[in-house]
Amino acid sequence: MLDNFQIWTREIKGWLQAKGVETEEINIVDSIISDNPSITVHHYSPEKFIGLITLWETNAAYVEILEYSSGETVISEHLQIQANSDFNEVFKGYLSTISQ
Repeated sequence: MLDNFQIWTREIKGWLQAKGVETEEINIVDSIISDNPSITVHHYSPEKFIGLITLWETNAAYVEILEYSSGETVISEHLQIQANSDFNEVFKGYLSTISQ
């Protein structure tokens, strides 16, 4: 699932950029470093939001969006994702908020 997630992050990068959201970095933690590899993608919406999505090999995910000016948490969710999930659907709330 991590490979599909990494592909998805590349696919939505252009869509988010058109909405004014930058993909700042993608961190990959592989099996050499951790027994539960993960990918974290960081997004930045200038003067609005800072967000991230982390997906682990166990299909657990964490989603967080902070308001840029106040640092207040807008979204903070732990999810368990089913194999072959549609990431656009799973992260719909995140994408909608970060791209406002």
